[in-house]
Amino acid sequence: MFKDRYFQVFLVLLCAWFVFQMLTIGFWPLPDLDGDEAWFASLATGLLRYGLCKSALLAGSSLESRGMGITSFWVYAGILAGFIKLIGTNLIALRLPSLIASVLVVFTGFWLASSLVDRKVGLLSGCALMLSAPFAGLSHYGRPEVLVSLGFVGIATLCLSEPQRAWRSFLGGFLGIALFLVYPLGPAAGLAALVLPLFAWRPRLFLWAALGFVAGSALIFFTNILPFLGQSPFSDVHAHYGMQFIPGLLFKNPLVVPVKWLKRIATEIPSQVIPMYGFWTPVVAAMGLGGLLLGRMRRLGVFFLLLILASAFWFPRFRYSYFVMFLPFLAIGFGALMAQLGPRLRWVLLAALLVPEMYYAQREIRLACGQASAQARVYREVAKAIPKDAKALGTSTRFFWPLGERYGFPASPEYVSGRITLAELMRSRGAEYLIVEKHDYPALPIEERERANPNANQNFAKSMDVFEADLLSDTGAFVLVKSIPGGYLDVREVAIYRLR
Repeated sequence: MFKDRYFQVFLVLLCAWFVFQMLTIGFWPLPDLDGDEAWFASLATGLLRYGLCKSALLAGSSLESRGMGITSFWVYAGILAGFIKLIGTNLIALRLPSLIASVLVVFTGFWLASSLVDRKVGLLSGCALMLSAPFAGLSHYGRPEVLVSLGFVGIATLCLSEPQRAWRSFLGGFLGIALFLVYPLGPAAGLAALVLPLFAWRPRLFLWAALGFVAGSALIFFTNILPFLGQSPFSDVHAHYGMQFIPGLLFKNPLVVPVKWLKRIATEIPSQVIPMYGFWTPVVAAMGLGGLLLGRMRRLGVFFLLLILASAFWFPRFRYSYFVMFLPFLAIGFGALMAQLGPRLRWVLLAALLVPEMYYAQREIRLACGQASAQARVYREVAKAIPKDAKALGTSTRFFWPLGERYGFPASPEYVSGRITLAELMRSRGAEYLIVEKHDYPALPIEERERANPNANQNFAKSMDVFEADLLSDTGAFVLVKSIPGGYLDVREVAIYRLR
């Protein structure tokens, strides 16, 4: 294999891609672009200190008191905790697991394409995936999608390897459902692995896949369900996801399930993918779908179709970053289609489709450098303004990075409902400082229906919008310590207050 020229070229390109990823890991995508990396870091540090994926970042929310409940993805949080233990609480520790997984995704995709067709298709597939700007950017972002993508491609390899063995079907079913522990979206692969043998009508392999599925479900029962019996199936933090969880509708209103399922496939997925990834990536994806219809790719195409259907059924809600989990399959299909063309036409088409991806990537990197510099400046100023032994609350998860577990979120039903003031909330948390991001758009006050909600504002994502107005209107109990120019995203100013 090492003497094969396609494999040699692939290894050289993969090594160069890894070096490029390491050079951009600290600022592309932006540090804490949407607060998720800070949240995952908080879960990992909470797991180290408290266990069961508990978090100090969302102080006062259900996460602090009982963890993520049945939706705990303790495997991913544990991986992050290990890197944080070795490297410290920083962006590199959060992003390295995704980067390592992305290299394995590219290599596994090359291996799968080579086994289904040949190494030329594997090389073209690997090039398409590495040159994809969305995959390159998200492949070193501190979220679990790339690890789930590795699971998807690995399970496809188990299910499609020749000759097909019973133990592979068992392992595919087991790992497919156990991916829940990496991220609750993972079991879509288990559903695909379970149904795939029925298409080829191999009852024996279906039986082994079902046994693996049951074993994986038993693992989840003992780790994620049994310890949390009596609690709500979804923590209040995930209530907005629970309302969109299609399997839950089977018991409430089964007649709605087919309509909601088809609507998600036809409208929700395209509406998330096309605006966020521009024109060129959907074109490459469409060609990838065409490649998956080719004769030698058809079994992988069936698996991919089942995976998409299972994902639309299982995922509570689609977001743009989820698309990266499916890109390896589309890259393999794209490589298979390119291999059918003549050499000259192949390279012209590759340039026409992939050069814009490279242009998009360099533009994003330049923007990321400038915004990352502004955020780093603000983080330094915040760290200087707040004493090392003092705690703070604020309107954005971003300030977990300069302050760590000394920073919390005012996600408290008592405060939101108006039963206590912000100053009383801070004293109860032992917090002396308040950090407020002032945005270009007007802040939203907490609505009366939110105040009347017994689980008011436990949805941390929403709290960034609704708390800012209340914090700005309640600063009479505070002294302004420092005002820092923003300059990142739409933040024009960061104000630091001290409790009187």
